[in-house]
Formats: sequence, structure tokens, C-alpha cells
Amino acid sequence: MPKCYTLRMKIQHLAAAALFTAPLCPATESTTVTVSEDLQPVLDDYVRVMKSICELIEGIHDKESADAAMPKLSSRIRLMQELLFGIHYLPEEVTVQALAAVGVTEDLLEKSNQQLIQNKFYGSLELARVLGFPAMAALEPGEVTPELLQTVGAELMAALQGKLGNIGGGPGLTEQTAWKLGKDEENLEYIRTVMSALPDAEKEDQTLVRTEEGPIYGRMTYLLPRDGKVYRMQMWFEITDIILAQEAEEAAAQAQAEEEEKMPVRVIHDLETVQENEPEELTEPQYMPLPESSVRIYTAEEKAAAVKQFVQLFKESVEVANSITDRASADAAALKIDNIGKKAEQIQVDRTQISEMDILEEMERNNIDMFIMQKHIERIREANFYGSEALKRAMMNN
Repeated sequence: MPKCYTLRMKIQHLAAAALFTAPLCPATESTTVTVSEDLQPVLDDYVRVMKSICELIEGIHDKESADAAMPKLSSRIRLMQELLFGIHYLPEEVTVQALAAVGVTEDLLEKSNQQLIQNKFYGSLELARVLGFPAMAALEPGEVTPELLQTVGAELMAALQGKLGNIGGGPGLTEQTAWKLGKDEENLEYIRTVMSALPDAEKEDQTLVRTEEGPIYGRMTYLLPRDGKVYRMQMWFEITDIILAQEAEEAAAQAQAEEEEKMPVRVIHDLETVQENEPEELTEPQYMPLPESSVRIYTAEEKAAAVKQFVQLFKESVEVANSITDRASADAAALKIDNIGKKAEQIQVDRTQISEMDILEEMERNNIDMFIMQKHIERIREANFYGSEALKRAMMNN
């Protein structure tokens, strides 16, 4: 039986811990599997993006080349992650063979992985993170000193001023300065607020700490990159009353369940009635053959032209989104978005026949971030469309 390796087992985190989720092992016998016309473009794009990711990683040999590769590497990994949904519907051997055909093999991934780990990602924290590794993989550990605790604590208290309601304590970097969450279970949401005040922190572990003195704490361990080093630190939350209330509620529920078990159970004597109510035995589903596809297949030239059109419209969309800052600009943008949507409908080529990698590469040639619109959309939604119902309708319809 051949030995199989998954990327998660063999290569740990390479490419956000999900570059390749199928086993990297050769098939025991050569098989031919037909890929549906819906999934073939997904597989083609996946193979292209995987090969491109590997080539970019192979070209990294120092901090400068790592930083230079980051924009393209980040875009390709995000695209790869979007394609994984479709790849999961393909037989493993199909993906393995398609990747092997372009040189993406276990040996190549293993070599790239070891090169990055041994060189501590050439000191590039961004490279380690985009490939799913913790800051400790790229930066040397630093000593947590009282001076560091005082500095970080002061920064935390300033950043959280007015954001924690009636929460007491702080800055929470030690047991003695733990945040006091009180009795209200809803105050647990403030844990997220506190940790978000450390935007570069990477959560490593969390545990419940019961002390002999009585207080109960939630303790979170995290890595904090700072000044070229990474520090393993802790955040403490005093949650005694919340935990005791939860345990009392659980004990009451358990006692009630035990009482209900002691109650007499009514025995059903009418077996014929029971049998009559049993579900009918399921039969094998009958599958109907799918009709032959009548979808028009466009030429390479038509697809190339459509790619340029899509990218141009995307560029216009980004410019419109970037202009939205208040109610007036939001109302003005609504009409522009509707017009862009109409232009998109006029493009003859079916969007599903356009390669995502072709679009990504065309955007790179035009210095456009493929995922910038997601940031704009999140910003606009968080601002409640700046009070513009017209903008809300336009974005929902397009």
C-alpha cells in the first residue's frame, strides 16, 4: 500500500495550511476520470494558481525577494482558497494527476517547505503569515520584561478607553491586572474587544484557570510581534461569577434530568399501531440522464477580449467605491454602479468560461488588487451605505 501524505500532515502550513488538501500520493493504477464541464475550469485554474504559487516561493531567497513576492503570492493564495470549494468535488486522483502534470509534486512542496522553515522565512513576518505559519516561525523570540508589559499595557488602556462599558481592571497582561467581567455573561463579548486592540497578536492558547484563593480566570496566551522580535504574552480575564452561575445552571439541569429518568414510562401495547407508523423502506433513487449541453463555447480571442472588459469594469467599480465617503457621494455612486452593471450584462462571453487566473494576471498588469472591492464593500456596509437607499439597492442588484 503506498504511503500517502496530506499537505497538512507533511508540509504543515504551506500556503495557508490548505494549498493542497488531497493526498499527495500516486494512484495505484492509471485511471481515466472525466471531469464535468462545470468543474474543468475550476481544476484548470487551480492547477495554474498552484504552479504559480510554487514558482513564486522558489524565487524567494532573501528578505527583499520575499517582500517583492508578497503582493502576487497573497492574491494567488486567496484565489486558491476560493477554488478549493470546487476542488473538493473532484476525485483525489484527478487533482493529483493534474498537478503532477505541471510539476507540482510532494517532493517540490517538501523542498519549498523545508527551505522556508530552515531560513525562518527570511525574516518576513508577512510571508510566514500568508502561508499559515505563526510569527514565531519568522521572528526570534524576545524576553518579556516589566518595561515591555508597562509599555503595552499603557497602549492597551489608551486604545480601549470608552469601549468596555462597565468592565473594570486592566490592562490584563498579568493575573494581578486582570480584566473584571462581573456577573453579566454578555460581558464575555468584551474579550474580543480587548484582543482586537492588539491587531498584530496571534492567539496561541486559551484555558480556564481556577485558583486556590477562589477567583476563576480565562487566560489567553498569544504571540505579539514587536520591533523585529516576537513575544509570548498572556491576557487575563476574571470571570468567577459568570462561571459559577453557569455551573449552577448546569447542575440544576442535571438534577432535573435525573428526576425525569425516575418517572414511570408508559408502555405501548398496540404493536400493530407502531408498525403502521414506521417509515416506508427507502428505495434506490432513479437518476435521469442529463441532456447534452447546448452552451456555446467561446474562442480564445473572445475570452481574451472579455477578460479586458471585465477588468476595465472592475477598475471603474473600484474608482466609484473609492469615491463613496458620505450621503451625497453615495447617492451619486448608485447611478454609476447601475451603469456598470448594464455594461457587464452586455459582455457576450459567459463569465463561467473566463479563467480566474487570466483575470488576476490582467489585473496585475493594470496594478489592480483583485480583492480590493471586498474591503470597500465591507466599509460601505459597516457605514450602513452612508444612509443612501439608492446605493443599497444598486449594490444589492449588481
